[in-house]
Amino acid sequence: MKTEYSVVNDATVVSPLTIDAFVRSVAISSGRPLSFLLGAGASLSSGMPSAERCIWEWKRDIFVSNNPSLKDAVGELSLPGTRSRIQSWLDLRGDFPVAGCETEYSFYAQECYPITSSRRSFFQKYVQKAIPHIGYRLLPLLVKANLLRTVWTTNFDTLPARACAAANVIAVEIGCDCSHRTMRPPAKGELRIVSLHGDFRYDSLKNTEAELQEQEAGLKAALLEDLRQSDLVVLGYSGRDHSLMSLLEKAYLSPGQTRLYWCGYGDQPSESVKKLLNGAHTCGREVFYIDTEGFDDVITRLALRCLNNEYLQEAKTILESSGRLQYAKKLFTILPLEPTALFKSNAYPVQFPKEVLQAKLRFSGGRQKKQLARPEACRL
Repeated sequence: MKTEYSVVNDATVVSPLTIDAFVRSVAISSGRPLSFLLGAGASLSSGMPSAERCIWEWKRDIFVSNNPSLKDAVGELSLPGTRSRIQSWLDLRGDFPVAGCETEYSFYAQECYPITSSRRSFFQKYVQKAIPHIGYRLLPLLVKANLLRTVWTTNFDTLPARACAAANVIAVEIGCDCSHRTMRPPAKGELRIVSLHGDFRYDSLKNTEAELQEQEAGLKAALLEDLRQSDLVVLGYSGRDHSLMSLLEKAYLSPGQTRLYWCGYGDQPSESVKKLLNGAHTCGREVFYIDTEGFDDVITRLALRCLNNEYLQEAKTILESSGRLQYAKKLFTILPLEPTALFKSNAYPVQFPKEVLQAKLRFSGGRQKKQLARPEACRL
């Protein structure tokens, strides 16, 4: 059973709330304004790479461009041996950040592609292939039911807007070049989608530390104002960049009545998230960390609990078509869906045994004797 935690003084304290209690809390408070903050983890099932995947692709690109003859040796990034080889080379150079530190994403984005348009091209190849998965397909129904009014996102994939267009829901897209649109509150049935780190179609993408620190002032003010009025559900975001986390600290490290639900993956939040929740709790804010099964699962639970009538039926139709909602056992079939991940059956080395046992069988009168001769070891 998944459990929700509130974090106090760097210690994890178990709260009586669970993932299902979180869903009930949102459902019973449907009259309260609700906003989402989506990170890269929300788009993994739609075909977009995680922040960790981006980091390793950039590391590999740097390694291969400096060691062209070793390109084939580091082709599969899922293998621990491949990552170890790349990281060892980077560590020997001495001018790269320590593996796992919070600055890796920003550093390697800049180091691998110092030209802004090159970073745009890197993400564009993924965006063109991405297809809105279950969680995004259910979002417009939450908008139609007047449960959701704003999505803040650090992503460049445009998946929320594409899902809204497919469901005939008006999406008001806002980026760095049109932050004034945040002053207009969304009308009923509309979804306001704010790209905090830029939009690859229109704006300059914000990836590097310097770019993130120069977050558009208008978007900052709009986010802070929204968090004063709306409860916030964070999904698929690990708290990696300091620019956005500093805004969240400014919003929640002061008295207020709005809630913060941080939906993570795993029973412990990252250190930056833990710090935020600690401070907010000290200020008397209602903040919660919920261990979940990911973005699609959370949105599915919310849709099935909070929607009614025709919207609930639409949600069930979407879930049935994706194979996530089954009323009866069926024969195993592979759905004709666009592949979004790679499975390798030979990702681990195979070791053959060093010896085998050979047994001699003696037959008499056409019948096999029950007793076997002493086995003889044979070296391979």
